[in-house]
Amino acid sequence: MPRKKHRAQEEHKPATTAKPACVFDDRTLSDDRGCLYAYRNNDEINAMGTDFRMIVGERSNGKTYPTITFDGLKRFIDSDFKESFAYVRRWAEDIKANAPELFNGPVGNGWLAWYTKGQYNRVQYYRGKWYLVQCDDKGEVKAKCKHPVAYAFALSMADHYKGADYPDIYTIIFDEFIPDGSGYIPREWRCWQSIMSTIIRRRTDVLVYMIANTVSPNCPYFDAYGIKIDEMPQGTINKYQYKGGGTLAIEYCESTDGASNKAQPSDKYFIIDDKPGGSMITRGDWELPDAPKLPRNLSHVGRTVFRFWIITSRDKVIQGNIIETGGLACVFFHDKTTPLQWRKDDYVYMSQWDADLMYCPTYRVGFDRTKSVDRTILDMVAGNRAYYSNPVVADKLKFFIDQTKKGL
Repeated sequence: MPRKKHRAQEEHKPATTAKPACVFDDRTLSDDRGCLYAYRNNDEINAMGTDFRMIVGERSNGKTYPTITFDGLKRFIDSDFKESFAYVRRWAEDIKANAPELFNGPVGNGWLAWYTKGQYNRVQYYRGKWYLVQCDDKGEVKAKCKHPVAYAFALSMADHYKGADYPDIYTIIFDEFIPDGSGYIPREWRCWQSIMSTIIRRRTDVLVYMIANTVSPNCPYFDAYGIKIDEMPQGTINKYQYKGGGTLAIEYCESTDGASNKAQPSDKYFIIDDKPGGSMITRGDWELPDAPKLPRNLSHVGRTVFRFWIITSRDKVIQGNIIETGGLACVFFHDKTTPLQWRKDDYVYMSQWDADLMYCPTYRVGFDRTKSVDRTILDMVAGNRAYYSNPVVADKLKFFIDQTKKGL
């Protein structure tokens, strides 16, 4: 199905109680210049009818706006202001920073005032909840919806929500489920499960949206849900069925320019020579870390003195070679393309323990700094003495170290 393309509206007019000078439908608005708001909507992934709806793509391509506005706010209004949604972020600090601006889109462009026929024109945040309100031209609240449109949840505070009931929440929106810089929290998957359990209980009518920028293809949620994101082309939607009866659809959003190699005028702000990160913002490419390649003198002259293997996400295997030359040593990481032999004298690092392998002392879960070999490897990685065959391998290693350290 061809995907609709929209151009971002250049100006957001402040909301008023009067009907705005725009012509709206349920998903887009047009001003007198014919500009359309939002690049995309969730129609295609919603048509899959799954319990989980995961949306991954370039920054500012229209992931959060349609989800918050149409799958959260609009559903609340259509239900006679009864069916709320949960807005989930990783850290409590994320909630504090984003709470005042969460509804800036549908408020600032006048959608809320238009859709409620002037009943409400602003959204007010108070003690972890958002409420629809009507304000006059001076910003004073004249009316307030008794029922909250949304509740705030932070994964880092998952234990604090236990015991409470949220029967009015029918939609969960987990924003930025792939972190950019802040990293994952300890026991992240368990915290996510705990929050879902607190909200859902025994119900079967809750929809779960998970939204993220293309920061890294190595993510505990892809592993947990069995998603092979690195095998998905942009612009496609895959569907998964699980043993418990649940279903998940994931959309790897098409680039907003329709072609990943087509330059846009705004690229001048983000594409800076070979610096990383720009193509994630402009085209939805994965933002992979810097990966120094093995110098030619080491690859031809260096002698491999030790080999080890790391089982990373989705059972991919990385091989590490410690190379020595002239009294100096470094480590070189690359993909292992042949099956692992599992010999008793092999050093194999895993993300979780396998009871069938307990007999072998050189099979380990993560790196242990009390072991001299592990300490040597970690010191080389931290001390800029690590080289990689490509950036994907570097990202796999980075995720493995973080994953095993925090128990994701």
